Amino acid sequence: MKKASTTNKSIIILGSLLVIMLAIAIILIDHSSSLKYTTRENNFIPIEGATANAYESPVEVSNLKDSDTLIGGEKANLKVLVYEDYSNSYSADLANTLDLLMAEYNDDLAIVTRPFVLPNSSESQQAALSYLCAKDYNKGEEMRNLLFQQFKEETIPFNYASYAKELNINEESFLSCLTGEEKLLKLEELKNDAKNNLVLGTPIIIVGNEMLVGARPYADFVDSNGDAIEGLKTIIKRHLEDKG
Repeated sequence: MKKASTTNKSIIILGSLLVIMLAIAIILIDHSSSLKYTTRENNFIPIEGATANAYESPVEVSNLKDSDTLIGGEKANLKVLVYEDYSNSYSADLANTLDLLMAEYNDDLAIVTRPFVLPNSSESQQAALSYLCAKDYNKGEEMRNLLFQQFKEETIPFNYASYAKELNINEESFLSCLTGEEKLLKLEELKNDAKNNLVLGTPIIIVGNEMLVGARPYADFVDSNGDAIEGLKTIIKRHLEDKG
C-alpha cells in the first residue's frame, strides 16, 4: 500500500510539472509573437495578397451625430468612423495608431470618433458621460485624449473630477452633468445606435463600406491562422487611391 501511494504521488507531481512547463511554453510563444508584431508595426512592409478581413458596414460615415468628435478637416478626402470605449485599453491602443495615420496623411484624412457604452459597465458609462459633459464645453476631444492617456500612465480607476479641473471646466457643473437626466438619456441613445449598427463591442473601425472589428494595427500582419491581413495604413491608402 505504501509503495502504491508513493507511485501515485510521483504521478501527480510529474503531471503538475508538465502543466507548468506547458504554461511557460505558451507564455514564451505569446511573448515572441508580440515582439515580431512590434517589429513589423514599426517597420512598415506591405504583405502581397493581404486581405482586408472586413464586414460590410451598415453605417454611413458622412452622417455625423452631435456626440461625435471630428479630428481633422471637414473637407478631408476620406473620413474614418471609430466606435471607441474610453475605458477600454484596446480603444486606447487604436487611438495611438490613428494619431500616427493622421500625422502621416494630414489633410487627406479625418477621424470621426463615436463613444460606445458597454452595457453593465459603470466605468464605461462614467467615461462616456465625462466625454459628453466635456463636449458641452467644447472639450470633448481633450477629455478623450486625457482618458486614453491614463492607460499609458496606468492611473486607473479614473478621477473624473480632477480631469474637469485639468481642462478648466467648473467642477460643480461638471459633476452635476454626470448625474443629470439629459446625459443619461444620451447614453441610452448611444447604446441603441451601436446596437442598430451591429456594434456589440469596441473598437470598431469603419472605412468606406468596410467594417473592421478590433484594434487593427498600423501595418499588415499575419494572424494566428497564418492568413495575411491588411493593416490600417494599407486600407486607408487603398481607399484614398480609389477616390483619386
